Amino acid sequence: MTVAEQVISVFTGVRGYLDDVELTEIKKFEHEILEKIKNEKNEILSTIQTTGKLEKEVEDSLIQIIQEYKKAKK
Repeated sequence: MTVAEQVISVFTGVRGYLDDVELTEIKKFEHEILEKIKNEKNEILSTIQTTGKLEKEVEDSLIQIIQEYKKAKK
């Protein structure tokens, strides 16, 4: 797992996006959200990787894609 992927994984946990995910489903959630980001918003990963930061604009895009993913899973 790249540093950028780790940042996203930690972000989802710290910001509460995993609070309603069953413990046994967290690994699957993590894998699927990272795949969605790679396929739809790869610039999130590349920006985190190159800058080493989670800038506000990137954070907003990340929140949006996580929320879209969670809404689709319901």
